[in-house]
Amino acid sequence: MTARGILMNDRFLLLPLLSVLGKSLSAGFVMLALSACSESELILDGDRIAIIEASNMIAADPAAFAEGAGLPDAIDILNAGHPGLSAGHTGGNVKAALPFKRAWRASIGGFGDSLTELAQPMVAGEQVFTVAPNGTVTAFDIKTGKTNWQVSVEEFTDDPLPGIAGGLAVRGETLFVHAGGRSLAALSVQDGSTIWSISVRLPVRGGPTVIGQEAIAVTDLDGNIFAYSANDGSLFWERTGLPVNTVVYGAPSPAFANGQLAVAGYGGDISLLDANSGQIIWSDSLAAFSPRTPLQRLGDIRAHPVFDGGLVFAVSQAGQIAAFNARSGLSIWDQPIGGIEMPWVAGKSLFLQTIDGRLYALRRSDGAVRWVADLPGALPKGVVASKDIPRYVGPIVVDGKIMVISKSGSLFAFDADTGDGGKTIDVGSDVVTAPQLASGMMFVLSGNGTLTAFE
Repeated sequence: MTARGILMNDRFLLLPLLSVLGKSLSAGFVMLALSACSESELILDGDRIAIIEASNMIAADPAAFAEGAGLPDAIDILNAGHPGLSAGHTGGNVKAALPFKRAWRASIGGFGDSLTELAQPMVAGEQVFTVAPNGTVTAFDIKTGKTNWQVSVEEFTDDPLPGIAGGLAVRGETLFVHAGGRSLAALSVQDGSTIWSISVRLPVRGGPTVIGQEAIAVTDLDGNIFAYSANDGSLFWERTGLPVNTVVYGAPSPAFANGQLAVAGYGGDISLLDANSGQIIWSDSLAAFSPRTPLQRLGDIRAHPVFDGGLVFAVSQAGQIAAFNARSGLSIWDQPIGGIEMPWVAGKSLFLQTIDGRLYALRRSDGAVRWVADLPGALPKGVVASKDIPRYVGPIVVDGKIMVISKSGSLFAFDADTGDGGKTIDVGSDVVTAPQLASGMMFVLSGNGTLTAFE
């Protein structure tokens, strides 16, 4: 498998979009989305030819490719308390002894389904933490997989909203957690005892994200943003979100750095807030100006934003990735590349896998494409829609290798400088949750609730 420049295809229909997200919507929603189709339409035989030309040719930049990825030296990461390892989701080059080999497996006490995506595990203090859709929170020994403690933070409900199983974050001796419902709690990492627990008006969606030493931030189903005291759960501030008619399953967590909070919202909005007051510093949008497909019309940002080195990176499913100056809000660069997974920043490069099944390496400073690799199942150029849209999680950067995992559980590794690579091992099944890295290990969560550790 080799890297090459490609033509970006951003044309999808609604039903393939549901396949991309690994979800299904109610019949009522599907009927609403497809109501414009007339039963009397005549379906002609023969091949379909796209009449909307792709708007951009995304080709590798020879100069950017020749530079190499510019990765930093791999470093030991002992704790990973947020997506992307830190509150800013800053990624990096994580040290590990490759190739990975399975160390242990364990059940998290619950499982996902077509409406519920499992929350990413977090790691701290020689323990791995998980939360299941039924509210079960478990702490596993990082080396053996033994259950150290298990508690419940929410009563089980058959209500499928909000389509995500919860979220976790760790700061010091405290684990902050929600199960996608109306409860938010802080637990002791030592024994799972409750430090505080509060009830909220609407189901929690994104976060928690730790804000310095004093607070945590979450978003709810309506896109409202809240900051709570990390010590007792009291409300510091709230910011009302913009109402929308349709939301996409999955939840981006706010990214924190330098006293500011980057929040990716509904409709493609990306905002920077003062973390102390919740006041908006600047706001922009990654929504398509002239949406041509159901995917672009939905517009939501599903991927976690990244806040690193004075820049905010965000990618939307509507077909846009951009880097913003955190101080001014000005766009530094953008590319017509869409995705639903968090970009991974490491050194002088940013890595991103796209909805159509491709892995990009971009130059961090200006977005120039270093290389593009087709993943297995990548949609051919010019394809308008497909029933077999590929689904991958990642990327992550481990010991200089760029890795992604397919939904079927295959781990793929690529050379950071050239994009050459391919499949390495099988790590699970029904994988739609991003893996976590810490202590030289990788933790993969399957849809059936099985947590597998590799070292």
